[in-house]
Amino acid sequence: MMLFGKKDSTQLRDELDAVKAEIAANPLSQDSVQKAQLLIEEMKADGREEEIDQELSNRHLPSLTEIGKLIAQHTFTLARLNRKRIKLERKLGDAL
Repeated sequence: MMLFGKKDSTQLRDELDAVKAEIAANPLSQDSVQKAQLLIEEMKADGREEEIDQELSNRHLPSLTEIGKLIAQHTFTLARLNRKRIKLERKLGDAL
């Protein structure tokens, strides 16, 4: 029930669940993208930048180019969703 424009905890939870589902559906949240980003970070830290694309290919993970495109296309949306998620979690914490 909404009183004076405020959502009750059930509405907030439903909205939070919907936002979490959108976050999970975002291409940057895919398991293969997460694994690729982790591998890229590890290999860069080891000074093995020139081997990254080959290792990604060997592991059937998205290439550096594909990761870059996904980041460019979906970072803003994912950041917006995460801000919304945090805001809803805070509201739910205040509602308890």
